[in-house]
Amino acid sequence: MKPDGKLIYVYLVGIWNVVQAVKFYGGIPVPGRRVPAIRFLEYYLDSCSKPKDKNSAFDELNMLLRQVVNEEIAEKTVNNMYFAVDDVNIDHLMGRWVTVVDSPFLHRQYCAVNYFRLSEKTKYTADFVTHQTSRNSEEVVTYNGFGQKVGPDPGSVFIHTGNPSDPCPFIPVKVGPSSKKSGQFEYVILTTPLKTPTVVLARDARLFQKEYRAEVEDYLKRFNYLNPVTALNQPLHFLNVSNCNTYQHFDYDLGMDD
Repeated sequence: MKPDGKLIYVYLVGIWNVVQAVKFYGGIPVPGRRVPAIRFLEYYLDSCSKPKDKNSAFDELNMLLRQVVNEEIAEKTVNNMYFAVDDVNIDHLMGRWVTVVDSPFLHRQYCAVNYFRLSEKTKYTADFVTHQTSRNSEEVVTYNGFGQKVGPDPGSVFIHTGNPSDPCPFIPVKVGPSSKKSGQFEYVILTTPLKTPTVVLARDARLFQKEYRAEVEDYLKRFNYLNPVTALNQPLHFLNVSNCNTYQHFDYDLGMDD
């Protein structure tokens, strides 16, 4: 059944309700040159790897974004991803993270630990590797991925987790304050153009619960990340990570702390 254009318009406009100007600097375009929003969406979809098994989030994303042929709608879709984030300092994004908010309809895991390690960096670009280890039932599962920064402005950081449930890259749309001690971001919100799936990573689960959960929850509510319609009837969950700390499930040794 062919998707209805009006329905797609209503769906996208309902999701992206904040309008601001944003520039994207893609991999091929020269940094500093504005790229049409439709081209950004094409670039994003081309960065996805087609999942081997049926993936409803990927199918929805692919169907809806492929139908966006109106630049105005595309620009609203793109602009409203990045109003809360400026250029992402890639050094502040590196290091160890724990997953504190997740999309459990896709990620059937808990006590997830993520490591980002920088491989190469220039003035405008960077490459880094990602490792995620979590528990799935009683097993420990590890996924290896990669990330790229392809320009100096919002929308230029793509993170591929290596998880088969994530065929498309995540993009940072909001970062927390930088730690006074380490200089690293205290948390980061990662999502896709349809706001599903979405995950939130934090440096310290207890500190996040005490200092940052309220502001993150407010952001997710105000901008429709927790809206069941937006999340394809699969809302986000703030994870109870107390057991992870109690039983030291966060203490995976991946040799990434050096």
